[in-house]
Amino acid sequence: MESIDDEIDLLLCCASTSPSQEKLQRIETLLCRELDWHRLVSTASSHMVIPLLYLNLKRAKQKHSLSIESGLVEEIYIINAARNLLYANEMCRVSEALKSNGIDCIPYKGPVLAHCAYNSLLLRQFTDIDILVKDGDVHVAREIILGLGFECITHTDDVEQHHRKMHDYVFTDGTTKLELQWRFAESDYSFPIDMAHVWKFSQTVRFNGIDVLQPAPDDMLLILCGHGTKHLWSCLQWVGDVAEFVRVYHDDINWEQLIKRSRELKGKRVLLLGLECARVLLDARLPELVVNEIKNDRSIRSTSNFICTRLFLDPERADSVKRIYHNGKRHLFYLKTREAQHLKLHHIKHFLRSPFSILKPNSNDFVFIKLPGPMSFLYVLVRPVRLAWEFWHFKRMREKATRDGTRNP
Repeated sequence: MESIDDEIDLLLCCASTSPSQEKLQRIETLLCRELDWHRLVSTASSHMVIPLLYLNLKRAKQKHSLSIESGLVEEIYIINAARNLLYANEMCRVSEALKSNGIDCIPYKGPVLAHCAYNSLLLRQFTDIDILVKDGDVHVAREIILGLGFECITHTDDVEQHHRKMHDYVFTDGTTKLELQWRFAESDYSFPIDMAHVWKFSQTVRFNGIDVLQPAPDDMLLILCGHGTKHLWSCLQWVGDVAEFVRVYHDDINWEQLIKRSRELKGKRVLLLGLECARVLLDARLPELVVNEIKNDRSIRSTSNFICTRLFLDPERADSVKRIYHNGKRHLFYLKTREAQHLKLHHIKHFLRSPFSILKPNSNDFVFIKLPGPMSFLYVLVRPVRLAWEFWHFKRMREKATRDGTRNP
């Protein structure tokens, strides 16, 4: 990576449950310097690594008299911990309701990933619950969730088309956001995973007093790398998920078989890119086989460098605004992560029609303003208003960051 300032350096050192001795010493050194705590906390919050920052600051607190502003990290940590406990209980309630009605489900990421990869429910931030069901169980599962007091905020005029092209329904009960999924991405995005394989080799883990299904470790690593690539690895937490997962499951993964299967799924670059980002940013320990595969594909190194240099570039990750301004770059990024020509053509086809799809309302619009069912057709007007508001807010944040950078070179 290029040279980085002290706040980002400290954040990268702290974004791990088990920093190396070298990073612990680096944390000690950085805490002796004058830090912009507001920027540090804001960036950590944006990249959803506040719990890890809190954990490692707490370790160093006995040796350092930290700025009073560092207390804000503890406040956010406590709020996040309370929300995590609430979401974990809700996840268990929904999972048990689905199972009692004969529906298999996999609550992945969120609370269970925190438990399995971070060894603590409290050390990973998450803002929703992701529950995967089989394709044929979607409509029954939707009705069960509605019966638990949730409201579906995904509006669609054609249920069958939504089921065929999209990948989730979004629900809320006023405090909890839940996504019911039957695949890991929209049909327009070629996610490198075999759903039949996920279900066939899923494993049972004990969480919060109940048994829950989880993807096998090799499938979960593909899912995490696919998710990060889909979102251009624009959040440090997603890199951290890969690093922590590799740390815990390194010896349980058949790396040779995983590389072979990712190649068959035309997703080897997606897998290697996520692993390389985890290595570069967070010192993930990779087997020699994986390191050699990365060395043999120059596009992996160049793409990971692109990700690492841009990760902290924007003061706020306004995804919808980025989609407008960087839509072309996003699809070029997807092209770089695909080996098969038919997948490259798939993305080119999607890019050519994306100027029109950008106007299609999504769950963010449904949350922005709540319209009654008969007026849902007005969301096509709500969307440009929301995007304009986000653009204005994003522009203000960038101007503020520029001013602050001028005052504090």
